[in-house]
Amino acid sequence: MALTSKSKPTFPKLTLKSSVEFDSGRREIYVLCITGTNKDLDGTIAASGSNNCINVYTNRGSGLEVAYQIEASGRGEGVVSGLEWADRQLCASSTDGHVRLWDTRKSSKTPTSTFQGYNHEPFNCVSSDMSGSLIAAGSDLVGEDAAIYIWDLRMGRDPIGQFTESHSDDIVAVQFKPDSTYSLASGSTDGLVCLFDLHTMEEEEAVISVKNSEASVCKVGFCGLNHLYCLTHEGGCVVWENAEVEPLYTDRNVKNTIQDEFGVDIDYLVDYHYQSSSDELFLVGGDNSGGVRVLHCEDMKSPKPVGLFIGGHTATVRALYWDSTVDGETLVTGGEDGLVCLWTL
Repeated sequence: MALTSKSKPTFPKLTLKSSVEFDSGRREIYVLCITGTNKDLDGTIAASGSNNCINVYTNRGSGLEVAYQIEASGRGEGVVSGLEWADRQLCASSTDGHVRLWDTRKSSKTPTSTFQGYNHEPFNCVSSDMSGSLIAAGSDLVGEDAAIYIWDLRMGRDPIGQFTESHSDDIVAVQFKPDSTYSLASGSTDGLVCLFDLHTMEEEEAVISVKNSEASVCKVGFCGLNHLYCLTHEGGCVVWENAEVEPLYTDRNVKNTIQDEFGVDIDYLVDYHYQSSSDELFLVGGDNSGGVRVLHCEDMKSPKPVGLFIGGHTATVRALYWDSTVDGETLVTGGEDGLVCLWTL
């Protein structure tokens, strides 16, 4: 149940603190998305399941406890495809074509705001800027357009921006830069990763750079202030300096690389985690029996195994939330076994 590290003394040694079923007695429910508020706020965790529900958890001394459950769509259509906090509101994108927000301070089960695209496109992802005022969502390809919509929560339900020229296939990832209101990255199954400056909503002017991963993208994000990454559906990873087109590091198949170089088995990748306190980058993957493997990426490059979480999950881990603060580390994982696991120091 412990995580061990041999090569990096800065890597936290975490242990399994609690494991809870997403839907009691229904282990066939997959956990798809996890997000959380910083422990400096209240440490609230939210997770979505394949049953189209969202659980809001409190993180108390004994571990995670379900505070209440939200039915993400009253008609039961679609699934939650993205989950993130916008200040103190929980924000979720759905394949039913909506982006919804709930006020968790009031334990509200009714959305405070609901947004749609002009063509009622299914949404695959959502992100909020650092202020919690701007929301971005990426859509499926509908007709000839895959769209990124931008809303300002202070300005009503109509989008303040719509970008349809940057991608030619489903947009599966959007992510605001953690320290910025205006820097947004997107990734698509067309293989492109785009970086936008949202000081303008004119798409041609907003595009800072377009990067080609040469594979179908599944995740994008920022590594600190100066680097951008993507993961691919084929199990690859690419890291760029923010404004550069040529990658700093590329591995088309991390699974094969780790097996060949270290004799360690990895079946899939989950996401990167940037640890700001030590300026280090970690890549999280796993195996189909529930083991969670952590890789350290020295200088933002070649991943090397440094730790293994075991004893929490028994099937593929689909989602994680990792909170690094001055008070310590908190990792929450969710998987196809219907479990949400909390790992702490």
